[in-house]
Amino acid sequence: MSTVIKLKKSETALSKPTTSDLAVGEVAINALDQRLFVRDSNDNIVTIGEAGGLRHESSTVTYTVTVATKNSTHRYLGSGSSSGYKIDGSFSPTLKLVPGNTYRFDQEDSSNSGHPLRFYYEADKTTAYTTGVTTNGTAGSSGAYTEIEVSDSTPSVLHYQCSSHAYMGNQVVTNTRNLTGFDTDDISEGSSNLYYTDTRADARVDAGFTARAGNPNEIMIVDSTGNDIESTDILSLDTTNNYLGINQTSPEVTLHMTGEGAQTAQIRMEQYNDSADAPDVRTRRYRGTISSPSAISSGDYLYRSNHEYWNGSSLIVGGSFAFDNTNNANRTQFAVSVTTDGTSADPNTASKTQFKIDGNDSGAITFNNAYKFPTSDGSANQVLQTDGSGNLSFASISAASGSGIALTDLSVGAEGTASGDGAIAYNDSTGVFTYTPPDLSSYITSVAFSDLTGTPTTIAGYGITDAFDGDYNNLTNTPTIPSDLTDLGISDGTSGQVLTTDGSGNFTFTSVSGGGGSGNAFTNFAVSGQSTVQADSSTDTLTLVGAGLNTITTDATTDTITIGTPTGIPFVKEDGTSTSLNLSVEAGTLSTAVQNLYIPFTKEDGTSVTTLVMS
Repeated sequence: MSTVIKLKKSETALSKPTTSDLAVGEVAINALDQRLFVRDSNDNIVTIGEAGGLRHESSTVTYTVTVATKNSTHRYLGSGSSSGYKIDGSFSPTLKLVPGNTYRFDQEDSSNSGHPLRFYYEADKTTAYTTGVTTNGTAGSSGAYTEIEVSDSTPSVLHYQCSSHAYMGNQVVTNTRNLTGFDTDDISEGSSNLYYTDTRADARVDAGFTARAGNPNEIMIVDSTGNDIESTDILSLDTTNNYLGINQTSPEVTLHMTGEGAQTAQIRMEQYNDSADAPDVRTRRYRGTISSPSAISSGDYLYRSNHEYWNGSSLIVGGSFAFDNTNNANRTQFAVSVTTDGTSADPNTASKTQFKIDGNDSGAITFNNAYKFPTSDGSANQVLQTDGSGNLSFASISAASGSGIALTDLSVGAEGTASGDGAIAYNDSTGVFTYTPPDLSSYITSVAFSDLTGTPTTIAGYGITDAFDGDYNNLTNTPTIPSDLTDLGISDGTSGQVLTTDGSGNFTFTSVSGGGGSGNAFTNFAVSGQSTVQADSSTDTLTLVGAGLNTITTDATTDTITIGTPTGIPFVKEDGTSTSLNLSVEAGTLSTAVQNLYIPFTKEDGTSVTTLVMS
């Protein structure tokens, strides 16, 4: 049976037949575009040939997508899903897409339900590609499609796959120069241009270092030529303990520097900037770990600066300062310690701390663990005062009870030298102050008595027979210096008298009355059978005290003291009334003076008589 192929022709540019132009199996040709079309059994118009290469399309190129069970024509039969995409009736062909064209993958057919088409860099959908990709609707429903606009930056190979199931589609090729997603797994290795591998790189590096091996912990550096590497003992790294050494091949701490010679172990920081910022040395203290730090606790050390010296047999901490927490984790203290006896300084030992600022005591400053200064100022003119226990406070100075200031301790730094008019010198060896009076020689003129002339006069009546008359040149004779009281015009007094002034310059001898002198007002005052009263000073006073019925009265006008005795004895009678016993009544008449008097008494033998009744 013969087959008839009907051919239809068009010469209209970019003209493409429709299903109304062709029946199933019929072929059409566009003679102008040199394209050949056919209508397949699925009623799709398929371009089956094109002369002169792929052309730019002015309108969107549409591919019809359906889903069916895979057969042997599907590239990924046996992998992933058992269903696969059909593009214009063919199972997942490789599609050639032209840069500049837009391609629409129509998924309106109900077989697409649950199988949305998307683009990926890899067939296994590891990385999605979304640049220039547009989706619309739900796969399997009217208006559903996925569209891609191809440009020069579109990767040269992409894969269209179902986003819900594996390996239902295939690849598209764009022939661009974008090799995104392209790696050495996609090409074969040559004989000289080898792929990079860790093994090859490690072997090459090991070979270079092995040929230039140094000592343990040394670091490799570029040599002076800049073309090779070499080991150096200037820097060393202990990878076991994470220690770095500078001029130290066996570092013992995090940063260990050793120098031999002047200025061979120094740290210098320089900073240049046009702001107030400055170089910063900062330490940070945590508890816990790097990955999980926690708050510090009270008493934790914050920073230590220890400065040691070699004393010939061991290292001694000559000086140290420290920032530490106090017993309050949010308050710190700063302490400085220097050695004073050749043993190591320690700012945490109170007896070795010379200076401390205590944040737990409002920032109080203490010197030598003995003198703590106040934290606030005092009032004007107050002075620092100690309580004898090392605590200083501001206090006001009260007036002294004496006429001067008593010096208990006085320290002068160096021996002073007297100079000038009336200078005071201090000898720090003997502790003696010496006053040197001013030199008055320039103010006094020496005159010889033989040169004195004139007539002597009496000075103020004190018996100086040669006196100054107003002119040194007129003084004559030798002056007479008074040798006794007579020469002074004063007559001698009697024994015991004293020289007394009248306040007008006149002196006379007078007797001293009791209490008027500087001696004691009395010396001894004795009473028979009693202890003697003695005067302790000139201001001591003798006091007489009355006892019983005796009375003592004084009269300052007549300077008399009267000791009195009672004339009657007061008592209470049996009937409760008061009266007195008159001791001046005549003998034999006492009973008439007092009646019904009851007097209890004790006899000579010690027995008691109830009452002596006088009636």
